[in-house]
Amino acid sequence: MNITRTLTSRGWQIKKSIGDGHCLFYSVCSSWPSQLPNRKCVELEQLKSEIFIETVNNYDQYLPFLQSGKNSLATGLRSYLINHHYNHNFGDLVPNIITNALHLNLCILNEKQNKTFEEITVSPWNGNADTYLTIHRKFNHFNGIVTSRPPVHIQKKQYSPEFLKSLRDRKQHLQRKCRKILFRLHIWKPQ
Repeated sequence: MNITRTLTSRGWQIKKSIGDGHCLFYSVCSSWPSQLPNRKCVELEQLKSEIFIETVNNYDQYLPFLQSGKNSLATGLRSYLINHHYNHNFGDLVPNIITNALHLNLCILNEKQNKTFEEITVSPWNGNADTYLTIHRKFNHFNGIVTSRPPVHIQKKQYSPEFLKSLRDRKQHLQRKCRKILFRLHIWKPQ
């Protein structure tokens, strides 16, 4: 399947994310408003805080996926959140942590070199999420997916000469009225 055609058919487009090690966070934050308009938007610092809280509160769920145990989890968390280092051992867990922290399914459109893609869905471990958020991944970089808006065509409205004359008359009337008030207040004098 071609990713460009798929995005277009769904009314979506890719929104580029900054490549500073937090592109996954940026993609979630930028995709949120257009895909989940009925849920309160998540900001970057709030998302990082949610990741931290989820990891600390449920570290025993994430430990089996890391080779070195607690030290690796703490080091990976600090390195990822504070230093923006995408550590593959910890970084690969982050989509799972996001789904658990935000109670949603994360759908990743993983683009391959030939413009085809695979759709990977990461669900919370408790399985109780009915909301989906879709993001884009190409190589090791994540981007947001937002709704594409069709170009707006402004149509110039045609008014009848009678209507335009009535507007001019009203404008002149208001100008006269304003001048009288300003004159009474000693702010304006006729020239």
